Amino acid sequence: MSAVEQSSEGAGRQGTIQVFYDGHCPVCSREMKWLRRKASRKGLERQIMWVDIASPSFDPQHYGSSGTQEDFMAVFHVYDGRQMHRAMDAVRALYRFLGLGVWLNWSGYPPFRPFVDLLYHLFAYFRPRVKQRQGKRK
Repeated sequence: MSAVEQSSEGAGRQGTIQVFYDGHCPVCSREMKWLRRKASRKGLERQIMWVDIASPSFDPQHYGSSGTQEDFMAVFHVYDGRQMHRAMDAVRALYRFLGLGVWLNWSGYPPFRPFVDLLYHLFAYFRPRVKQRQGKRK
């Protein structure tokens, strides 16, 4: 099974982004499903490459990254064609691309940014535990 779940026809074009997410994480998968619907409604689905980093075929070097799969699993990543965004910056970059930035723009300004970034890192720290707990329920 390929790590890229959706057509990457637009990969490399200006305005195209790559979204790296954990397809085995129930919280992440729900969020990506919701964001895919938003992208589709805005006609942006061909400009986004959704990459499942939980796939056995995922190789960070294929995407020009010197990071490891563990690095990608630790926090959310989005590549916007210029730079790799990580953690809450990646969430903000994706929401801006989808025209949803107004929902999160405030989170990038002082005094909110440190608090929101801390909350994200707490989520990222506990995410594997949520993932394990969800797996046990099935």
